[in-house]
Formats: sequence, C-alpha cells, structure tokens
Amino acid sequence: MKTPAKIFLLAIPLSLFFLLPCADAGIKFKEIEFASPKYLQRKAKFWERGGRLVGVLNRAPEKFTIEVRKAGTADAVLTETHYGWLSIYETALIPPGKYSIVVKAEGFKAQTLKSLEIKAGSDCILDIKFGATVYDNG
Repeated sequence: MKTPAKIFLLAIPLSLFFLLPCADAGIKFKEIEFASPKYLQRKAKFWERGGRLVGVLNRAPEKFTIEVRKAGTADAVLTETHYGWLSIYETALIPPGKYSIVVKAEGFKAQTLKSLEIKAGSDCILDIKFGATVYDNG
C-alpha cells in the first residue's frame, strides 16, 4: 500500500508576502531636478580655457555620475563619478560651448538638461536635487 505524499506548507509571514514581485508591478524611480544655472566669474588667466560645473547637492545618493555632452549629440566630453556625502560637486575644466548635462544614479530616473552654456572664465553653478518621492513607471 502506497503512502500518500506529504504536503509541506511554507509559512511565510504576511508582511513578507507583500514584498514578493508581482507581474504587473512597475519600475520604481526617484526624480532628479536641476536649479536654474548661475555664473560666477573667474579672473585668473587659467580660466580663459573654459569653465566648470559646480553646485550644491540636496539628498544626494552615495554615488552618481555627471556626463557632459556636446549639445545635440551623444558625444561625451566629460564623464565623472561623484559622491553624495560631500554635499557639493565640481567638475574638471570644460571648454566653452553649448552642452547637455546628464545626471545618473542608481534608483533615480536619469535627468538631462538639454542646453547649458559653459562660458570661458566662469563657474556654472548648477545645484542638483535628488528627489525623495518614489514614482511608479508601470
């Protein structure tokens, strides 16, 4: 005589059940926002070669990337990784011209500022706010 197969029930606490992925769950992300750019003139001869992006970080993640592209192209002139614990950032010197700025961080929707002018002899002050609001892209 055959013995019936035993059925084992896996006890999952109800609170963990809601963390299981659902087929229709959307992608979660946070937004990145830019403040209006301002310019700070630099007088030294060194600054005639270009300018920099500098700014204050609000709610920055542990690590994020700033990519500077020639306006209207995907050609990166500069890609730098920065760390949020500093609460400020500054890039290397960038030749004068029109650029698009892309900021990327894990858990955030990449944000692009399509047209930003980098002026010779200036810092372009561009504060970045990393949002606390979570959006569902589903």
